[in-house]
Amino acid sequence: MTVAPRERIAVLGSTDTHVAACTRVAPARGETVAGESFRTVADSRGAHQAVAAARSGGDATTLGAVGDDDFGPRLHAALDGARAAARLRAPAHRTATADITAAGDTVVGAPAVALGEGRPVAGALARATPACALSVRRPGASSSPPDRAAADRVAPSPP
Repeated sequence: MTVAPRERIAVLGSTDTHVAACTRVAPARGETVAGESFRTVADSRGAHQAVAAARSGGDATTLGAVGDDDFGPRLHAALDGARAAARLRAPAHRTATADITAAGDTVVGAPAVALGEGRPVAGALARATPACALSVRRPGASSSPPDRAAADRVAPSPP
C-alpha cells in the first residue's frame, strides 16, 4: 500500500491552559473549601483539533497566541509532545475574569478580520490577545467580544 504524502494542516484557534482544583464539596457563595488535588492541562479547541490531526498522522500546527506567562512554555511543550506544534508568542494581558464563554470565539474572530484585511499571520494573531483579554471581563457570549477600538486601546493593531 502506498501512503500519500502528508498534507500540512494549520489550525487557527485558541490555546490555553485549564486550571482545575478538585474538592469534595462545591463551595457556597463566599465560602472557602480545601482542595484535594490541583492540576493544569494544556487545552482548548484549537489545541484539541491540532493534537487530533497530529495523532492521526497529519503534519499539524496550531496557530494561536501563547502567552509569555508561566503557562506558555508548558503549553508549547504539551503541543510539541503531541506533534502539534504551537506557534507565535504574545504578551499576556492581565485581566479580571467574569466569563470565558466567548473567549475562544473571540480568539478566532479578531484575527480572522485582520487576515481578511491582508495582514500577515503574526499581525493578525496579535489582534487576538487584547480582544480576548477584554472579552473575559464581561458576562455572556455574544455580548462579550469587544469592538476594534476597545481592543486597540489595550494594544494597538500591528502593521
